[in-house]
Amino acid sequence: MNDAELLDHVHALGGKLWLDGDAVRYSAPRGSLLPELMQALRTRKDGIRDLLRARGSARAAATVRDVQAIPRAPRGRRIPLSFAQHQLWFIDQLEPGPLYNVVIALRLKGRLDVAALERACDTIAARHESLRTTFPHERRVPYQHIHEAAGLPIAQVDLSALPEDAREREAERLLAEESARPFDLAKGPLVRVLRIQLGEDEHALVLGMHHIISDGWSLGVLVRELGALYPAFARGASSPLPELPIQFADYAIWQRAYMAGARLEEHLAYFREALRDVPPLELATDFPRPAAMRHRGGELRSTIDRALADASNGLARREGATLFMVLLSVFQVLLGRRSGQDDFAVGVPVAGRGRTEIEPLIGDFVNLMPIRSALRGAPSFRGLVARVREATLEAFQRQDVPFARLVEELVPTRDPSRPPLVQAVLVLQNDPLPSLDMDGLSVRRMALPRKTAKFDLLFAVTETAEGLDVGVEYSQDLFAPETVQRLLEHFRALLADATSRPDEPLGVLAPAFALPEPSRPAPEEHDPRRTRDGGELQAERGRAAPPRRELRATLLPRDPLELTLAEIWEDLLGVRPIGVHDDFFARGGHSLSAMTMLARIEQRIGRSLSSAELVRHTTIEALAGALREEAGGAGAPSALVTLEARGKEPALYCVHAVGGSALSYLPLARALGAERPIHAFNARGRDDDGEPIDDVDTMAEHYASLLAAHAPDAPVWLLAWSFGGVVAVAMARKLEAAKVPVAGVILLDSRLPGHGDEGPGDLACRVLFAREHALALTLEDMASLEGPGGDEALAARARAQGVLPAKGAHAQVTRALRVYAANLRAFAAHRAKPTAATIALVRPEELGDGGPPLAADPTGGWNALARAPVAVRVAPGDHFSMLRPPHVARLAAIVRELVTGAGEIRRAP
Repeated sequence: MNDAELLDHVHALGGKLWLDGDAVRYSAPRGSLLPELMQALRTRKDGIRDLLRARGSARAAATVRDVQAIPRAPRGRRIPLSFAQHQLWFIDQLEPGPLYNVVIALRLKGRLDVAALERACDTIAARHESLRTTFPHERRVPYQHIHEAAGLPIAQVDLSALPEDAREREAERLLAEESARPFDLAKGPLVRVLRIQLGEDEHALVLGMHHIISDGWSLGVLVRELGALYPAFARGASSPLPELPIQFADYAIWQRAYMAGARLEEHLAYFREALRDVPPLELATDFPRPAAMRHRGGELRSTIDRALADASNGLARREGATLFMVLLSVFQVLLGRRSGQDDFAVGVPVAGRGRTEIEPLIGDFVNLMPIRSALRGAPSFRGLVARVREATLEAFQRQDVPFARLVEELVPTRDPSRPPLVQAVLVLQNDPLPSLDMDGLSVRRMALPRKTAKFDLLFAVTETAEGLDVGVEYSQDLFAPETVQRLLEHFRALLADATSRPDEPLGVLAPAFALPEPSRPAPEEHDPRRTRDGGELQAERGRAAPPRRELRATLLPRDPLELTLAEIWEDLLGVRPIGVHDDFFARGGHSLSAMTMLARIEQRIGRSLSSAELVRHTTIEALAGALREEAGGAGAPSALVTLEARGKEPALYCVHAVGGSALSYLPLARALGAERPIHAFNARGRDDDGEPIDDVDTMAEHYASLLAAHAPDAPVWLLAWSFGGVVAVAMARKLEAAKVPVAGVILLDSRLPGHGDEGPGDLACRVLFAREHALALTLEDMASLEGPGGDEALAARARAQGVLPAKGAHAQVTRALRVYAANLRAFAAHRAKPTAATIALVRPEELGDGGPPLAADPTGGWNALARAPVAVRVAPGDHFSMLRPPHVARLAAIVRELVTGAGEIRRAP
C-alpha cells in the first residue's frame, strides 16, 4: 500500500489528514484508526507530508476552515471547461490524436463474473458525470455536455482459442492499438473498456480515457471503485460507495470564479518575477531538433536500490526537505551538465487535489508548475537542496494558477519545435493501482507500450518496497535509446554521490560521467575509471583525482585505529577531513547517528561500546584510547550518564523515554551548553543483559536513590520525554520524601496512561524501535514485523540500512525490544499520584503521532496531579523531531526559559 492508498484508506474510515504549516494534523472517529494504522501513518509521515503538500493540502486546510466548500451548480445552463480542459481542447483542435490518451490495462486471473464486472462499470459511469461528458463547441467556444447515464459498454475479444505465443502477441497488439486510438471530443464517448479473454480463467481489462476527463490520480480512483463494487455485486450486495459530494462540472464552474481577479494577479505576479528572462533548456541531443514537434516517444526504466532510496530520504529529512526536493536537485544537476546551462525551468506536475471534496472524483485536475533551476552559484549539493526547497514551496503555494495561463503570460511567442516554458519534467508519483484481490480474482497491472512524448525528457519516479523505480519518457526525435540509458545511469550516480557527500561542490559529483558538448551530438569517450557491474555503471572513486578542499588546522589520524575511526565518522557525517581532536557532536553528530556509529565500530573493529562510553569519549583521540584499553569490554554500563559536567546552575536530570536510552538527550544537552550539569538515566537492559524494570514505582525508587546519592542537597530539575514523564513525577514524590529539593519537572510531549498509550504489543515495540533509529519502513515491511519472525525482520531492515552491523544485529534488537516491552507494560499498569512539584509541559507543533488534540486537554492530564496549573509551551517539530536538529535549538531555548523563569509562559486554563 503506497502513500496515496494509505490516505484513501484513512478517508474511507471517516478520517482526514491535512497540513497546518509544516505540521501534519488528523481527525477521525473514535476507535477508527487502529494502532497498526497509526503506526503506519507515523512511519510514512515524511512521504505523507510530501504527498499532502503536493496536493496543496495547506491551502485545502485553510479552505476547510475558512472558505465555503465547492457548491453544486445547476445544470440548466452551459457549463464551461476548466482551465486544464480548455488547454487540452485547444490542442486537440490543432493536432488531434492519441497524445493525451490515459490508458491502464489489468490482467485478471480467476473465475470472472462478467455480469458483476459490467454492473460495476455501469455504476462507475453513473457516479461520475465526467465519464459521460463530451465537448461540443459553438462558434469556437467549447462547453461541457453531460449525457444521461446509459451504461458503459464493454467491448469483448476472445483469444482463448489461439496458441499461447500467438495469444500473447495478439493481446499486445490489441493493447497497443487501443492505446493509439484517438477520441472524438465532440461526439464521444471519451471512455472505452475492452475485455480480452486469454483463457478460461484469465482476462485482460483495458480502460482508456481522454486526458480531458481524467488524469493519473483518476486511474487510481477508477480501479479502487472497481475493486469495491465488483466483489459486492458478485455477492449480490448493493454498492458500498458513498454518494459523491460534487461532480467535476461543479469544480470547473467554481475554478473559473475562484482563480480570477486579485488572486490570479497575485499568482501571476509571482511567476513573472520568478521566471523573468528564463531561457529555454537546450539539451545536447543525438539528432537535430525538428522544426515542429512530432511527439514520437520512447520509454526506458531503471531501478534505484532500497539502500540509496533510504539514503536519499535520510538526506531529505536532515535538510528539512522531502525526497522529491532531493530528486529535483539531482535532476537539475543532470540537466545542467547535459545542457551546459545553469539557468532553465523544470516542470513539476501537481495533483491539484487540495480540497477534500474533489479527491474521490474522476477528472483532469493535474497542473504543471514551472520551477526555475537553482544551480547558479550553488556552493554544494546541500546548499542546492536548500534553494530547491525554498523555490518548490514558493511555487506550491501558488499551484492553482493554470499552466496554460502562465504560458499565455510568459511565452507570448511560441516556438513550434519545443514545448513552451518547460522542456524537461520531473514527477514523483504513487502507483495509481492499489493491490487488489477482488473476491478471489487477482489483479495486476500490465505494461503498455509508450509511443508518444510531450516533452524532451520526462523523469517519473515511483517509490516502491524495492527502492525507486525511474521511468524516462523521451523524444525519439532528439535522443537515441543508449543516450537515455546513460542519462539514467548518470542520474543514479549523481544521487549516490550527492547523498554520500552533500557538502562537496556540484562540479565534483559523479566525475566519471563526462557528457558531450551542449547542443552538439558527439560520441562519449571511454573513461578507464568506469567499470561494468551487472549493467550498472559505477565509478572507481579511489582512482579519481581528489577534489580540492579548503585547508584548515586539523591534526589528521596518526595510526590505523584513528584512521579507521575517522573513516567511519567521515562516511557517517559527510564531513571531510576529520581530525583526531574533532568532537563527534560538534561536527554534526546526534543521538541517531551516534547509535549508527557504535554499530559501525562493532562491525569494523569488533568491539562493542556502550552509549555511556561514547558520551565520555567524543573525539577520535579519546575514543581510540578507550578502544586500546587492555581491560577490553564495555564494562558494566552506568544507569546515570553525564552528558554535560560543566556549569554552576542547578543540575538537570533527564529520564529516558520508552526506548530507555540516555542518548536521546544528547542533542538537547549540546544545545543547552555548559551553563548547568546535565545527566541522564539509562534503562537497565538497554546496554547490557540485565533484566529490565517493568514497574514505574520501582524504576522511580531506583533512579531517585541514584540521584539523591549524586546530589544529596542541591536543588535539581527533572526533565522527561514521553514515557519518562510518569517516572519523573513519581521520582519527584520520592525525592520530596527524601528531602531532596526539586526545582521543577519539565515534561516533553508526555501524557498519562489512557492519553495515547499504545499497549505493549510486539508490533508497537518494533515500530517504536524503527522510529528511534529512523528506519524507513514500507507497509510491506510493517507486515513482516508481525508474528514470531518480526524481530529478525526488524534486524534485517536495520542491517540493510546500516543502523546495526551484520553480526549480532538480531541479539541487539531483541535486547532493545525487551526494554521497550517492559517500559510499555510499566506505563500501562501505572496509576500516577499527585505531586507538590511544579510541572511544565512542552508539546510539539505537529500532533500527527497520535497525541490528543490540544483543545481536548492542553496538559495531557497533568493538571489533575499538579499543585499549580501546568505551564504549557509549544515547540517546533513532532514527537521525535523536536529533540533533533534543527528543532532542538528552539526546544533548548524553551527549556532555558523554564529553568531560569525568563519569558512569559502560557498557562493552561
